[in-house]
Amino acid sequence: MVSHKRGMENTVEYERPNTVSGLNAKRKELTKLLGKITAEAERVRTNIKHIDACVALFDPTAKPPTTYHDGFIPRHTAPKGHLKRFILTQLRELPNRSQPARSRALG
Repeated sequence: MVSHKRGMENTVEYERPNTVSGLNAKRKELTKLLGKITAEAERVRTNIKHIDACVALFDPTAKPPTTYHDGFIPRHTAPKGHLKRFILTQLRELPNRSQPARSRALG
């Protein structure tokens, strides 16, 4: 149960203050841990990519095995507006514009 004191505007009095403050402290702790784990995972991913690049220097035909999974959705790699510009350019350069475009013609 939450009750507000009248004299102070931003003061909140909880029925179980230790529970709320404990949960807030735990959340803060888990947020810090997540930040550390995410940073460490990014460092490991970068090291793997560097090793793959070194292998490619010595053997350009070698294809590195995909033994790790990023687990994250990649961010947009094209700056804003570039994808639209690319698609419109591809459509303008189609050989036969009098007929509907087929997906094979866009490749």
